Formats: sequence, C-alpha cells, structure tokens
Amino acid sequence: MTIKITKQLATMEDLAIGTGTVVQERNGVPLTLTKIDLNSRISRVKSVADMKALPVVLDSAIQTLGYYSSGDGGGNTYEIVAAGSGTDDGGSFIDLDNGLQAKGIFSYEVSIAQFGASSNSLDVTSSIQNAVNYSDYVAAPAGNFTVLGTVTKQCAEGVDFSFIGAGPEATNFLCSSNFLQVNFESNSPNLVGNSSLAKIKGFACETANPNFNLTAVSVDNVNSLGTQPVASTFVNISDISGTPSASFSEEGWGALIKLTNVSKSRIDNISFIGQNFRGNAIELLGFASPVDNVITRVNCQSARAGVHVVGEAEGVFIDHLVAVGMEYGVYYLGESAPGVPTGVPLLIISNSHINVLVDGGACVYTDSVVNQLIDSSNLFFVNADNGFGIYSTLDQGSLNMGLITYASIKNPRSAINTTGVYLGDGVRDTIIGGSITEQETAIRIPPGAYLENRLSADLVLRNNTQDYDPSGRLPHVVINTTFLEVGRVKDSAASRGIRFFLDEDTVSGGGMFIDSGALTVEADNVMNFKTNGITRHQIFNNGDIRPFEDNAYALGAPTERYRTIFSDTFKVGNGVATISSGSGSPEGVINAGGGSMYLRRDGTASTTLYVKVGSGNTGWSAR
Repeated sequence: MTIKITKQLATMEDLAIGTGTVVQERNGVPLTLTKIDLNSRISRVKSVADMKALPVVLDSAIQTLGYYSSGDGGGNTYEIVAAGSGTDDGGSFIDLDNGLQAKGIFSYEVSIAQFGASSNSLDVTSSIQNAVNYSDYVAAPAGNFTVLGTVTKQCAEGVDFSFIGAGPEATNFLCSSNFLQVNFESNSPNLVGNSSLAKIKGFACETANPNFNLTAVSVDNVNSLGTQPVASTFVNISDISGTPSASFSEEGWGALIKLTNVSKSRIDNISFIGQNFRGNAIELLGFASPVDNVITRVNCQSARAGVHVVGEAEGVFIDHLVAVGMEYGVYYLGESAPGVPTGVPLLIISNSHINVLVDGGACVYTDSVVNQLIDSSNLFFVNADNGFGIYSTLDQGSLNMGLITYASIKNPRSAINTTGVYLGDGVRDTIIGGSITEQETAIRIPPGAYLENRLSADLVLRNNTQDYDPSGRLPHVVINTTFLEVGRVKDSAASRGIRFFLDEDTVSGGGMFIDSGALTVEADNVMNFKTNGITRHQIFNNGDIRPFEDNAYALGAPTERYRTIFSDTFKVGNGVATISSGSGSPEGVINAGGGSMYLRRDGTASTTLYVKVGSGNTGWSAR
C-alpha cells in the first residue's frame, strides 16, 4: 500500500521523526513516502542522518531541525534531486541512502554548522572549507571548534567574501595551523558606494600547536588598478581575538591579522595576547597603492609588536592602540610608493598607550617612513633598558623624513640608558613637544647622522601641554642626564640646523638651564650668535671669537663688570699698541707698536714698567 501525501493527510509523527527505524508501520502496513507536494507542509526530521535514511523521492522537500541533533544550529531545508546532481560536501549536496541526493536550499548566507561543523568534532577544517567553497557569505555560530588545517578561500574578480562569527566571546577556533587564508585575484574591479571585498569579524582563535605562531586571518593580493570610491573598503576585519603559542620563528613572527598587498583596509577591535614577546597583533606587508589603512581599537600584551608594517604604504592611521609589555608598539619599515603627494602623512598615531619591556625596544620604531604625526594623546612608557620612546631613521637616501610628535614619553621604572626621541640619518623637519620625563637622553641625534635642513627649521622643540609650560615653547623635560644630544648637523644655505624657541623662561633663572657638566657645540666653519634676527658675534673654526660688526658691542658694563679677565696680550684700538707681561727685559725680544706697554714680573722699582717707541722689538725703555 502506497500513501501519497498531497495536503496534510499524514503528520510528522506518522513519518516516525527521530532515530531508529525511519519507516514505521501503521495498522500493520509499511508507510512509504513517494512524493511531497511543495505547496504542502514540508516534512521535518531531527538530523541529517535521519534525512539520509528516509526513503524520500525526487522533488520532495525535507527540513532538518539540526545537523546532528535538533537545535544544534545546522538545520536547513533540502530539495531531493537525482543522484550525481552535485558533489557531496556535507552541505550543498548530501548523498542519501537510497541513492538520491539532498540539495541544500540556503538564504543569503550559509553557516559552517550546516556543513557539519560542531564543537564535538575532532576537526572541522573540511566542514568550514566546504562552506567557504560553496558560498561567499559564511557565518560561524557560537561554539568551540577544533581546526587542524588551514581554510582557504580563492576569490575571483568581482567576488565579495564575508566570514562572520557570533563574537570573540562566543565563537572560538582552536587551531593547529593558520586558520583563514583569503586570496583575491589581482586587479579586482572597481567598487561602488560603501561596498567591501572582504569582511571578516566576530571570532577568537588560539593555537593548539606548541610549535606554531598563529595567524587567524590572512588576506592576500587585494589590489586594484582602478580608481576606488572614497567610501569603498578592500578589507574590513573586526572583533577578532587570539592567543599564539610560545614558539618563535625568525622567518615569520606570526600575526593574528596579516594583510599582504592590501591597498585599503579597516581593522577594528582586535585583541591579542602574545607569549614571551613573540607574535604581532597586526601585520601589513607589501602595499602598492596610495590609499589609506585604518587600524583602531587594538589591545595586545606580551607580544613583539602591536602593529608591524613593511612595504610601500600610504596613510596608515592607528588610533586607540593599547600595547602593554611589548618589544615594539608600532614597528614600521616603510618606503614611499610612487606618486605620493607632498605632505601626505604616511603614519598617524593617536590616542594610544604603549608600554615597552624588552631591552632595546621602542614604543614606535620607524625606518623610511616619510611623514609621521604622533599626537598629544599618546602615552609611551619606556620600561626597558636601552629603550626608546620614538626611534626614527631613514634608510632611503632619496627621501626626506618628517616627524611631528607631542607624545608624553615616560620612564616610570627608572630603566637605564633610555632615549625619549631618537632621530637617525635623513630625519628633517621635525617638531618635538609634549612631555619627555626621566630619560637618560631626551632627544638624541647620533654621530654620523644628518639632521638636514632645507629652507625651514629642522628641529623645533615645542610644548602644547599647558600644565608644564604656559609659554608653549619647549617640551617638558624632567630628570634627564642629557636633554639634546646631536652628533652632526648638515646645514645648507639660508637655513637653520636647529632652532630653540627661548623667548620665555622655561626654568627658573634662564631660558636654557644646564644643571651639571659642560655644553659642547661644534661647527665645521663659523658659528653665529644672533639676537632679534641680527648676527652679533661669531666663533670661527680656528677658535677666534669676534663681533660681527666693528666697534659696535661692549664686553661688560659700568655696573656689570667681570671680576677677573685672563689674557697673555691685550691689543688696543687697531691692534698696533699692546699690553703684555713677562719675565726679563722686552728689549730685542717683544715685537710691538709704538705706545705699547710691557709689565715685567721680575723687575725692580725702576724696571717694572716698559713703554715702547717705534716698531719692531727695540725701543723699549723702563719707567
């Protein structure tokens, strides 16, 4: 006897929903499902296993209440199709026991649970891989998932991709290798409006392999040659957290988020707990287009770097980076890409808190980053010996680097040999302000480095922290062994190598105050001393000190006299007449002009003072 269900002639209970024997008897006669009218009520079963065992026929429809059991998040609706309609991937097509196939019917996105991913599985790599192979819009439900392999998504031109979890507190992947690798074709098409090629968010990753540095998300080759709308974003990654292993590989430090050749990105709300100062929270490599990359709300601890950048990047903006117990807060080895507009900042850091603990580390380390702005909202703590608040140098001879910083740089644990700001070779047009406290050297320009000036002040020291200096001129520097250490200044015509604004006192008793030690200033040629823009005095490379204008300035005043002046010879007027002293008679020994005087230290009452008549070394007479 065969029963054809056209409306609701049989209930779900009639079809024996659940485990055990799928087809039951009713009044002693087996029930065989031949066809379901798709306009009628769709039959439901608890799991995919139940659906596989059900003797369904073509064109019928089955709804599973879960993948392994009801309510596990893997439920879906399936259409029964002919054998061989597709490849069984555990989700889009599933082979049935009777030889037919169930074809998954999905809405806008698919869930990895609909492809068999479960917290109870020993490895869900294939389930997630099948989900991303089938769909460009994949969701991950709450749960703890073990992933032994790497999931790879290959995106052709014109394809957008999203992978969305339930949040880093809810969706967790325990990985034995890199988790998600997304590869885009080069030269992707232009975007429209606020579209995004890759959107990845909402999960946590931790490593299950003690010899592996975790990369939770890696995106490669997102780079278009076309003109992109301002609002478009190539990669949008947010709400990701992770913990790597304690191992360290010099070939690749490991990064929670790694973008390669991504010319525009938004990265937000990233949490990374490193191990023994290994691994990076975010790693950006190989940029090729002059567009912006925005990184906001990054929290990391005990890692190598919060943000690690290498390559031709423009417009890297970092906001609200909290990096505690690091080797580097920001490590940026950059170079300028062709066509960068003059004055475009390549690196901006704001509202950040960075704490460095590794010997020789730096809160911000930059090499060949052309323009940098580190604003006053940053707090940098140098708690490592030989550490730096900001370390900037230039390894690209054809470029010019500019640095503007108002950061507060502190050394609360009294680390030794620390430097607030280090300006290496090629750094120019630099403004340093804010607060630099308790560093051994506040500002250091090493020997051999050039602070080049081209028509403007290279090093300007200012302070916009009104609590420290109402004049707003100099950075607030407290307990520094050395305030400014300069190795060499290369100056061109009509320029100023280093300019100090000292029109108002910054310390009691004077505009510049040296507590101990000597002040050494070196110049290859002439050193000029100016007031009100006018050169008053000069020091020449042979050591001579001269007034810039003849017979214009006084040394001392009637009520502002020097107590003692030591000299071998005084020359009066045009220098012909002199006043000198010595032992023995000057006759035939001392050359002098007429009117000169000689004071004999071993003379008698009548041979102590000699006066000269005529020129040469004769004509001296005792008086």
